[in-house]
Amino acid sequence: MPLMRAKRITVIGYTAAALGVLLFTQLAKVEKLKMGSGFTNAVGLGALGAALIGFVTAIVGSVIWAQRAPDRQPVKVSASIAVACLLITFVVGVNVHGQSAILMFVVLLSLINVFSVLLASIR
Repeated sequence: MPLMRAKRITVIGYTAAALGVLLFTQLAKVEKLKMGSGFTNAVGLGALGAALIGFVTAIVGSVIWAQRAPDRQPVKVSASIAVACLLITFVVGVNVHGQSAILMFVVLLSLINVFSVLLASIR
């Protein structure tokens, strides 16, 4: 798989994950529409599904990219993802009973992405 294709897969995965996270954070506004609990549950599951599928796609694309990228580039990208992940944990207070609970999964999957990229870049 060419390097540009792996980058494109990674960007598509991160975009889907970001849209899923964004939709999940807007669940309180969806509840105010009074469409019923079934609709709200479907939107919540769709948001979680989009975030999970997006992150898995991004991790796969990142690993493929890390195997084909120049030597130091995956390490720099992994370090920047790890720093961004740490900043999110320090800046945002995560409430497990609210919409910010999805950030626990964002942090966990970002750390999995960092470690998988680092492992894939070892030659």
